Amino acid sequence: MTRCRWCGMESQDPYVCEWCKRVMATGAPAPPGYKPSPPVPSSDPTVMTPPPSPAPPPSATPSDIIATPMGPTTPPAPSTPTGPTTPTVQATPMAPPGAPRPVPTTTAPPPGQVRILYEVHEGLPFHLRLERFLAVVLPLAAINVLIISQRPEWAIWSNMVYFFILGMWMPGSHLIGTIDDTEDYRDVALVMLMSLFCCGPVATLVLYFLASGLLALILKTDINWSLIGLLLAYTLARILFDMVLILIDFEEVADFVRVSFSFGNLLLLVSLFGGWLLGGIVRSD
Repeated sequence: MTRCRWCGMESQDPYVCEWCKRVMATGAPAPPGYKPSPPVPSSDPTVMTPPPSPAPPPSATPSDIIATPMGPTTPPAPSTPTGPTTPTVQATPMAPPGAPRPVPTTTAPPPGQVRILYEVHEGLPFHLRLERFLAVVLPLAAINVLIISQRPEWAIWSNMVYFFILGMWMPGSHLIGTIDDTEDYRDVALVMLMSLFCCGPVATLVLYFLASGLLALILKTDINWSLIGLLLAYTLARILFDMVLILIDFEEVADFVRVSFSFGNLLLLVSLFGGWLLGGIVRSD
């Protein structure tokens, strides 16, 4: 028997209480015309009596046998081969034409993460690459000014080291390109010859800029802006260092603008272009 949770009485019907006439599960009134289920037999063991054996059928006589006509046999239905059922594909509703497209979001790197230069080269504008370049060369220039002001006789060696680092860091910071083809080596050789025989840093920069512009107009060639940018940085640094030597009376102004054979200018350019070549080799693009 089942106890009704609505009236507390025990009912033989496990679905509808026979006292309060409510459904046991929901408490709703029993539907009209509902008949209680038959009582569940008890679980007490009972002695099962075998059923009586059926009587043997009477023997049929030949006269009792009636022949039944046979109808046409119905052929069996052809079996259809069953294969793997193909799952139904539901079409995804398309967005209306005027709906905005989702924009992928990128997460910023953590503040302490070091960003490799070749990874940010494509996304950094020019002023940020220039700032990265100056963050290295300006402190080194201050150190070099301090050295040549105290030891002016070391100026040639200190300048060579500085210009080697300058030439290596300019392609390393992606401010200029690298030496790629034979035209770059030709231009480097031309600048070195001009600096050796007749020209100082300012004259070398001006003459090479004019010559490359004329060649671009006549022969339709490209101007080597990487070399021009490298010579511009070299010229500005040379002006700064030579001004320091002039102020301490180690050089004269005429030495800076004199047109003559100068082996010292060649050594400085060799250091500059050597750093440029090495910086292009070790740089990862």
